[in-house]
Parts: sequence; C-alpha cells; structure tokens
Amino acid sequence: MPDFTVIEGGGKKHDSHAAAVQQFLELLIVELFRAVPRGGDPDSRVATCLVVIMENLAQSSVPLASIVNSTLEICHRHLDLGTLRHHEELNQIVSDSLLVAAESLAQDPAAKGRRSQRKRNLEEAIKSNMVNSERRSRDNGWSFLHHIMEERLGDKPTKRRFGPSKDRDPVL
Repeated sequence: MPDFTVIEGGGKKHDSHAAAVQQFLELLIVELFRAVPRGGDPDSRVATCLVVIMENLAQSSVPLASIVNSTLEICHRHLDLGTLRHHEELNQIVSDSLLVAAESLAQDPAAKGRRSQRKRNLEEAIKSNMVNSERRSRDNGWSFLHHIMEERLGDKPTKRRFGPSKDRDPVL
C-alpha cells in the first residue's frame, strides 16, 4: 500500500482517510466486477463502497488522482496469475477479456469499433493459448486438444487419413 503521508508544516502525518479511500476503491472495483455479470447488486455493496469513499475523500488531503492511480496499480498487480509462459498467456486473456467488457459497456460512437478490435485480440490470445498448450503437451508425449475432445465431447476423435482420398486422383 502506498504511503499516504501528508507533510503539513514540516511534520509527517499519515492520512488514514486516503488509505480508507484506496481500500474501498479496490473493493468497489471488485464489487463492480461481480455485480455487472449478475445484473445487479442486491446487497448494496457497490453503494456502500461509494458512501465510504465519499465520506473519507472529503476528509483526505491526498489528491484523488494519486489515490486512483495507486489503486489501479495495485489492482493490476493482483491480476497477475504468475510468471511462467503459460501464466503470461492467461494474464493476456484476462486483460483482453476486461477490455472487451469495457468496450461492450462503452456508449461513445467509436466503442463498437474498439470492441471489435478488442474481441479479435481476445480471440487471438485464446487461440494462441490453445496452440501453445497443445505444443507443450506434445513435447510431453500427449495431446491437450485430444484430452479436451474426450473430456468435453465424450468421444474419442477418429483417426483421419491425411492425404489423397481413395475416390480422387492424387494431387500432384
């Protein structure tokens, strides 16, 4: 957590109101991420966070922009799923998903175009993750995609014959 220390008259004093704003701003972000997919906030958690933020913000001497920036930096770090290559791919999928959600909620004239681009980026990140998962699994002697097909479709994929069909002439 950042040091919300205010220097007034040369002495240092911790601004507990700024710390409370940051804490409830983090919680607000989480509650919004939970409430939007549900389509509501039956327990009024979002409203409660907003009330606490406003009450403490009025008594804080730290600029709101500083609190917001430090809160967003903290939230961004919390999204990190790990440092392995596979985790980096998942981090990209999570980030791209949030961008698609944001542009889906946006109502400005350019939002539709941004959403389309963000959606393509998300689809590409998912495909990249799947291809890389398959590549890693093959390096270890099994097939990620084969496993998914068995697990999800309940059947084993049939072996396909790659090459010219018996009914057709071979392609030269």
